[in-house]
Amino acid sequence: PTCEFGPTHRDILVVDHNPGRILISNDMGSSWRTYQFPDQGAIDLHVGPDSLVVVSAGSQNSPGHLYLSTDLGTSFTQIQGSFDHADSYSFAFDSCSRSNIYVANENYHDLGNSEIFISKDGGITWATGPQGPVDFLSGSVEVGPHSVYLQTVHEGILRSTDFGMSWSSIGGPVAFEDTRTVYVVNDNLIFSLDTGGRIWKTTNSGGDSVIAPIRLISFQSADQNKDTIGGEVFIPFQAHGGYSAVALPISV
Repeated sequence: PTCEFGPTHRDILVVDHNPGRILISNDMGSSWRTYQFPDQGAIDLHVGPDSLVVVSAGSQNSPGHLYLSTDLGTSFTQIQGSFDHADSYSFAFDSCSRSNIYVANENYHDLGNSEIFISKDGGITWATGPQGPVDFLSGSVEVGPHSVYLQTVHEGILRSTDFGMSWSSIGGPVAFEDTRTVYVVNDNLIFSLDTGGRIWKTTNSGGDSVIAPIRLISFQSADQNKDTIGGEVFIPFQAHGGYSAVALPISV
C-alpha cells in the first residue's frame, strides 16, 4: 500500500490495494473513513496542493484510471481517459505541470508487456513510452524538476529530460518487480535501493548531469502610470528543486 500525509500532519491517507479502496484519517489515525473505488485494485496515490488527491486504480478485468478528489477523499471523480493495463504500480506528475503524468506499468501480475504510459493532458489521453517483456520495469517512476526516472529489473535506471519523448540509461541499481525504490531529490541527486537492500546514490545523474535550462521571464507593473524610470527593484524569486527563496535585484 501507499501512505501519504495530507495538508496537515493530522491527515493520513492509505491505499488498500485489495479490495481497491482508500483509508483516510483526519485525527492522526485515531479514526478512519474509507472510500471504495469501482475498480477492484487501487495502486498509488498522491496528495497535492489544495487538498487535491489523485488515486490510480484498476483491475485485471478493467483498464486503469486516475481518480481525482478536491475534498481530501470525501468524493472522487474518474478522469475520462484510461490506460490499457491495470497492473501499474506507481505514477508521478511532472514537477512543473500536473497535465503531464507518467504511469509505470510493470505488468508483473498480468504477464503482458511492461511499459510506461504518458499523458500530456491530465489523463484524458495516453501514449506509450519504452516497452519490454514482463520483467522490464520494476514499477518505480519518479520525477525531478527537469527529468523523469524509471527503474528496471535488469537495465538499471532510465532517464528522460524531454517529457518522456526519449529515454536513456544512466546505469545504477536494478530492482525487483512491484517495488518503489527510487527517490529523486533533484535532477542530479538520486537515491535508490538494489535487490540486495543496498542504498545507492548519485550526485550527477549517473555521470551525465542534468543542466537546468535558462528561461527568460517577463513582468510588468500593475499600474504603469506610477512607474519611475531608473533605480532598482527587488523581485521575490523561488527556483525549482529545493533552492532557497531570494530577492532578485533588477535594474529599471
